Amino acid sequence: MMTDVERAFFSLLRQGLWGERAACGEVDAGDGVLEGVFRLACRQAVSGIVADGVAVAGLRPGEGLWRQWVMQLLHIEMMNERVAKCGERLVGWLASEGITASVFKGASVAKWYRNPLRRSYGDIDLVVSRGWDLVEPLLRRKELPFCYESGDIVVSGVEPFQIEFHRWREYIYNPFADARLRRMLEADAGGVELYVACLVLHLRRHALSYGVGMKQVCDVAVMMRRAGVDRSRLEAVLRRLGAWRFGRVLLRFVSVYLYGENELGANMAADKDVALLYSVIMGDGYELKFERERDGRRVGRSAVRVVENGLFFTGRSLRLFRLMPSEAFFFVCRKAVDRLLPCGGRRRCG
Repeated sequence: MMTDVERAFFSLLRQGLWGERAACGEVDAGDGVLEGVFRLACRQAVSGIVADGVAVAGLRPGEGLWRQWVMQLLHIEMMNERVAKCGERLVGWLASEGITASVFKGASVAKWYRNPLRRSYGDIDLVVSRGWDLVEPLLRRKELPFCYESGDIVVSGVEPFQIEFHRWREYIYNPFADARLRRMLEADAGGVELYVACLVLHLRRHALSYGVGMKQVCDVAVMMRRAGVDRSRLEAVLRRLGAWRFGRVLLRFVSVYLYGENELGANMAADKDVALLYSVIMGDGYELKFERERDGRRVGRSAVRVVENGLFFTGRSLRLFRLMPSEAFFFVCRKAVDRLLPCGGRRRCG
């Protein structure tokens, strides 16, 4: 059962995404509800989009709340401009060093939004398609601090946001499906459908490990509606990667909560699966990610942390097994192997 705050949140989020005013009287928009919506929008990293929805709906929050909202909105726009310019500079700089890279997620997804600057900013994700072996020597030569995390190279402390170098757009814990994904990415087969499939895979991986927020769901929703995605082709790609069970539940969630479609369609997941995904997204937001990263820095690789991680990973896999059986199984296997390796298979600094 949705609360008044959640009902208002989704109504304003839809209006912000699509710029279409909802029917009057659909939600309770009192000051108490709007304060709850603001907190929820921040937790889900969609405060800028929901602020757009407030404007589209013609609502007028209390002065203190609206001032806080506008200040955050201006900060998001300013940081988005910096992230976009930095991404362009990095791609050009890498090209001059013989490295071919492109921005994944971030600005490349934001361009499909009605107002790209209102999408909450994050790290700069660069996918290196040529010259991966040149990245580490270049960073060392420029004396830029970096770490390896799960095979990716992470640079922090240079900009106000983190820069991540990826060899692949995404990876899958299931090694057989991961090998298939790499072949598809190397061949650049799948077009925009493969790109969206990688967003779905990334979202699925976060749901297992760190939690997931509405910002990532909105990315999928916007590209599905505005990037010319062929749903049947997307389904074929996800089936080939063993991710259609989760993918169809996610698309059902999108159709109900972000498109406002209440009728069940063909090949959609059962309501209990959508309810499970709803509880994960709305229960986690981005706070779970920040909380786990904070705890990891505080406790380090102590025995206590290893036990806590083991309990969390196992519980998470059991909870989500119905949505992603093979991935949940290999997720636990991968985490167990990582903890047995000398370096934990996770982080090595240079």
